[in-house]
Amino acid sequence: MYSLTSVDKCQYISTKIGSLCTNTQYSNCPHCSLWLCFDHIKEHQQLLQEKLHSIGDCMNEQIIKLESLTIDQCFFKCHQQLDTWRLYMNKFIDDLYKKRSEELDELHKNTDKQCQQFQHKQLNLIKTVLIPKLNELVRQQTVIPSDILELKEQLANIKDEIISFEQTKWVEIKCTNGLDDIVKVLSEKHDSISSKKKKSKHLLDIEDILKKKSIQKYYLQANTARI
Repeated sequence: MYSLTSVDKCQYISTKIGSLCTNTQYSNCPHCSLWLCFDHIKEHQQLLQEKLHSIGDCMNEQIIKLESLTIDQCFFKCHQQLDTWRLYMNKFIDDLYKKRSEELDELHKNTDKQCQQFQHKQLNLIKTVLIPKLNELVRQQTVIPSDILELKEQLANIKDEIISFEQTKWVEIKCTNGLDDIVKVLSEKHDSISSKKKKSKHLLDIEDILKKKSIQKYYLQANTARI
């Protein structure tokens, strides 16, 4: 422990000019743990008082914050975010509907041409080949069973073609209707005792959802029957 003598001087050193204080030591300073003169003890006490006042000011700030504390703004922003998302999705769906509708109309037009070609081919086969052959067989006095069998086979082929045409799925639309989980409201609990937040933090990020999760998918398929 430092011992006080009659020649001991204040241990204060000026940080500006680096000079030593020539005053006699008065007491050990609780601020810097040096033996200082009365004036410098008083000066350091003022510094400590300023720190106390600063702490008091900080306390007052926290009191004001606590008294006016509210979570309304957080929920207000989330509602704004949700409204923005709704407008985006409405436009997204309208644009997608228009696009798929145009694709459907174009596909309908092209498929209708194929249907007409199929009708023309099969009708032409019946009218120009099968019916004349049938009339010829009817006029004959003697009918050969093989001729009848050949005619039946040709007619059966036409029937199969018609059935195949009717069963063809020319177009199909698949819509994803399970949209309940596309937007979730997730909360973060706060431990008021330990003042530590839970590790799992949930944020509603609309842009991220839109990028990672497909909203609605439309698949158009056309299976053309053999003509």
